[in-house]
Order: sequence, then structure tokens, then C-alpha cells
Amino acid sequence: MNSKRISEMFDSFDLAPELKDSADYDPERIKAAALERVHAGAAVRPGGRKLMRACLLAAVIACFLSVTAYALVTFGMNVHVSRPGETQTYALYVEDYKTGEIKSQGNITYQAALVLHFDSAEEGREYYFMPGWLPSEPTETGSAYHVLLDQAADELGIKWPPEEAQLPAVEAKFNELAEARGLTEEESKEWLCRCMNGDTETHDIPYQITICSPTDLYGRDLLLGANGEKVQLLSDREESGIRVLELTMEREGAEYPLAKVNYVMRYSLTEGWLLMVGGTQDLETLAKIAGDVQIVSSGALIKAGEEGNRASTLGVAFG
Repeated sequence: MNSKRISEMFDSFDLAPELKDSADYDPERIKAAALERVHAGAAVRPGGRKLMRACLLAAVIACFLSVTAYALVTFGMNVHVSRPGETQTYALYVEDYKTGEIKSQGNITYQAALVLHFDSAEEGREYYFMPGWLPSEPTETGSAYHVLLDQAADELGIKWPPEEAQLPAVEAKFNELAEARGLTEEESKEWLCRCMNGDTETHDIPYQITICSPTDLYGRDLLLGANGEKVQLLSDREESGIRVLELTMEREGAEYPLAKVNYVMRYSLTEGWLLMVGGTQDLETLAKIAGDVQIVSSGALIKAGEEGNRASTLGVAFG
């Protein structure tokens, strides 16, 4: 089943996400009033993985030039701290958001401060989460409900928002996808892939929670500090089969209002999910959020991309 990849939610390189998009979309519009037509002002698609994971991740879709064989039996993550002047060269791919077509655009070279390399895997599971303790109420969330609606339209070749006559088909496909995962509609709204608290006026994002599997990333590598940010890895430890990283990322002289964020990353060495909690809250608070999250899986599989080893970037990207 074709699930959406994290890359498809990225804005163009180093741009801020539109925080208001998911707030403008009311999922009940699909079901309400006998499939009443979606509000004409909702110009964006209803999230899917395009919207749910856009906030802390700045996007360049890339394909690693060299391919190395890695064991497929267990999940693993290699953390590489780059030497001064060390570079990483990739073949650059650009995806057309409207058509989904991916085209090669030559090469691109980074000087990433930190490189997370995930063991190769041909497919991973579709993961969601249910938050526990939060320091403040979320201002935006993205759920499996949004993801499956988006996927339903995609599989039917329907552009968002659908026409009134197309809504019954979208609903039927949504029900089919949810049933295949053993999900009720209510459960699909409770299972989240994104949860955040943010202010579009001050550009302050105290916290954002996202989850994926490495095959859902556009690549085997996740580059941190690839756009000039300074990265400080404060902790790298293992807790009961989970690799835990705590770090700060800062960009000096940035033109964006937000110049520093903290991250807590939890990577399961037994199940392969990657939970990322980032924002302007202190690391202690972010770690408390991350430690109280319940991870759930729909059982659906996400296949790796066909262009080879790819990479995504993570940085100070909203403002």
C-alpha cells in the first residue's frame, strides 16, 4: 500500500511551514451533512504526511551517491559527528508537489555537523503515537484520519479538495484503508503523526512531536546542521532498546526570528520507529514529553524509495 513519505510534507529548502493549514481544515467536513462539499477556501490538502511533519524539518530531497550494504535483520542508527571541513555529496532530486514526479537536478554538497545513518531496509511499518503529558494544549494535530483521507484521494487520482460528486468515492476508499488497518474512525482520529504547540505571530514553537520509520524519511541519512547551524550533541545513550539523542541546534545571525531549537530523538532498535520532539522548550521538558508518548502501529508497510540511498535535512527552519 502506498503510504506517504515524510519528504512529501516538506516545504522547499529552508522555508517556514504554514502553521495555519491544519487548523483551517476541519475533518468533520468530510462526514458532515451527507458528504457536503469541502469548504472552497481550503486550498491545501488535509495534511496527510505532507503536512503532519513539515514543521521542524527543512527539505531538500536528495539521493546519496554511494551505496553501502547494511544488515537487514536488526534496526540500527549510526551517529557521525563531522570533522571540520567534511562534506557530504548527494544527487539532488526535486519533487513536483502537484504531479508527484521526481526529477534529477544534478548534485548538491553539504557540510552537515551531524549525520544520522539508518540501516538499510526495504520497508518499514506505519507508526503513530498518542501523547501523554504535555506542558500546554496543542494548537495543531495531524492524525491517521487525515493521512488516510489524503491517501484515499491519492489512490483515486483525485485532487484536493474533491468535487461534491467525488466525495462518496473518497469516503468509500477511506473506509477501505481504515478497515485494512483494523481502525475505527474514532481511533483514526486519536492516533497522531504530528502534535504541536506554536504561535504564527511570534514564530515560537514550544514543542512539536512527529514520528516516522526510516523508510518514511526521504533517505537513509538525516543531516543535522546542513544549512549552517551549529549542532551540539549533549547526550547519546540507550534505554531498554531505544537509542536516545539530546541536542541543541543554533544558527547565528539568522534572518529568521527563531535561531535556536532543542531536540530529543528516540529511535527503537527493535521496531524501527523514530520519534522526534523538538522546539524552544528546554531539553528536560522535551524529554518528559517524549518519555510519556505511547507508540502504536497500523501494521501497514511503507516501502523505501526507488532512487537509492537518500537524505533529508533537519534544522532551524521556521520563522
